[in-house]
Amino acid sequence: MIDIQKERVHQFLQNHSLCVVSLVDNHGQPISALVEFVVDNDLNLYFGTNRKFRKAKALENSKVVSVVVGGREDACVQMQTYSQKLIKDENKKCKDKLVSRLQKNYFPIIPEDDFIFFKLTTNWVRYTDVSVMPWNVYELDLQ
Repeated sequence: MIDIQKERVHQFLQNHSLCVVSLVDNHGQPISALVEFVVDNDLNLYFGTNRKFRKAKALENSKVVSVVVGGREDACVQMQTYSQKLIKDENKKCKDKLVSRLQKNYFPIIPEDDFIFFKLTTNWVRYTDVSVMPWNVYELDLQ
């Protein structure tokens, strides 16, 4: 059953490219940002951002990140993740996946040295589908 649920979440994430990431910075201030992402088979998310942005600085220091995907339709996914800055060798792979998946390339407008990529390792997921009665809600503990 867990494999079917995990595959449903994976398919849902594959069908989306935007998520909201939320975390708390070193001063206890909340930060939320809309980012474009790609997902791997283990439900981990990858995205890039300008290293000068507040979220990049916060992601380097605050490891726990909340993520929400969906919401315009009748289903959404909530996730608890841990952030990890990717190292140089992983950056190109991540960038290539993002450009390929999203079919657009924002990266030329930002100098390469200013761009930083993150992996969000997922350890908990809640899938909610309110299009059915009773609602289809389940949680996955991926630790």
